[in-house]
This record gives sequence, C-alpha cells and structure tokens, in this order.
Amino acid sequence: MIRLLLGTATIVHNPTNKRIIQKINYSVLGCPVVSSKSYTVIEQALLAYDITAVELDILLWKTRGQRAYYKQLLSEISSAIWRTNKSEHTLAFLHIYRFLEHISFAFPLLYAARSSNFNGAFSLLKDFFSDTKAELSFFTKFIETSIEQDLRNQTAKIDFSVINTDYRHAIYTSVKNQIKTVNISSDVPDGELIVKNDGILELCINLRNRYFHFNVTNSENISTYRIGDSDDLFKLVNQPILNWLTVLYFETIKHRIKGA
Repeated sequence: MIRLLLGTATIVHNPTNKRIIQKINYSVLGCPVVSSKSYTVIEQALLAYDITAVELDILLWKTRGQRAYYKQLLSEISSAIWRTNKSEHTLAFLHIYRFLEHISFAFPLLYAARSSNFNGAFSLLKDFFSDTKAELSFFTKFIETSIEQDLRNQTAKIDFSVINTDYRHAIYTSVKNQIKTVNISSDVPDGELIVKNDGILELCINLRNRYFHFNVTNSENISTYRIGDSDDLFKLVNQPILNWLTVLYFETIKHRIKGA
C-alpha cells in the first residue's frame, strides 16, 4: 500500500485482469505525478517524512500480525483509484471514506500513547469505547494535537470552472456549505475555493452525511436533482481529500517510527 500511495505501483483489477499504472504521489500536497518507480524515488518520498526505508521495513516487520487490517486498507485505496480511473467518482468517494473509517480506529490508541495527560487520555478512550461513532472525533482530536499547525494551514484548490454552467452554482454551494468559513482561505463564487487542510476532513465527513444520508426533512442535504450528476461533484473533491488523508497516514507512520 505504501508504494501505491507514493505513485510507484500498478493496480490489477482481479475480476477483469485489467491493469492501471498509479503515478500520483498522494503523500505530497498537490499530488505530483511520479515519473519513475525506482527505489530512489521511493526513498526520497519517505525522507520527506524523515523516514528511511530501513526504518519502514522494521515497522512493517513488527506489525506483520496486522496484515488483515492493512489488506483492508489496500483494498479500499485500490478501489478508489480504480474507480477514479473509470471516472466513477461517486463510488471512488465511498472507498475513500471507507479508508478514512478504517484508519480512524487506530488513531484513538495512537493519541493515547502520545499523550502526557494520562487522565485526559483515559477519559477520551472511555468515550470512544462507549460510543461506536466516536472514532472520527478522535481522528480530529489526533490532528489537532499531533499535526503541525503550518501543515494544517496549507491549502488545496477546488476549481469549479470545469463544471457545466447549468449546475456550477449548485455544486459550488453544495461544497462550500460543508466547510467552516474559518477554513476557507479564498472564495471566488462559482469559480474556486481555496480550502485549508483543516477543512478537508470536515468536507469529507459532511459530504458523506449530506449526500449519502439523505433526509427529506433536512434542508442542508444535497439533492441529486440540483447538482445534476454526483460524479461532477465528487471528481472535484476526491483528490484533495485522499491527498490529505494520505499525508496524515504518513505522518502517523512517522510518529510510530519515531516514538518506537
């Protein structure tokens, strides 16, 4: 999965035996395209997180008993990238969100392990285990306490100019309404949003709740009728969401290696 997220792997779709080459490095903000699969490229990508390939190998060896868990993560990321390649962006979002839910279960324990406040950490863990829906709030808590503010303040651009003018305003509004104003650095109505990384996670969670958990009595929900084609909406947000989740994932790996 590491190589897949670094853009140095090939995905094989087992039911059809078709292949796609994954060249996007999601571990770097902005998602640059990788030109080579060489070991040097992988090594340099890891060094951006102050991780050596040897350290990563040791961590993977130590956690080999968690292979089933990582197999699930690999399946979701592979499916998200495959669906994106097929322009099935709504389905791709579902797999990205499932990836988020999978990794979020690990964050409460990681947070507690890094916390110097035993009583506070115990209280948070108690809340987590008493509420099966609390894992995403723990994910947010981990970000607030363990990810540098400078990284969280960096931004991603969502460009609406590629959307058909008939639905552009509806899609722009549907996306903007999911992000707190404080997390929007720049706003060109119906043109583009510049969103802080701190707003990416809330965008992901709120889109899931407002579109997939549709409640006819809730005026904040997103109507397919208004936006025209859900794929047009999700193709704008999937890459920045997966980009930020991947950065957080590698930050987590760094914390595990440096804290070991």
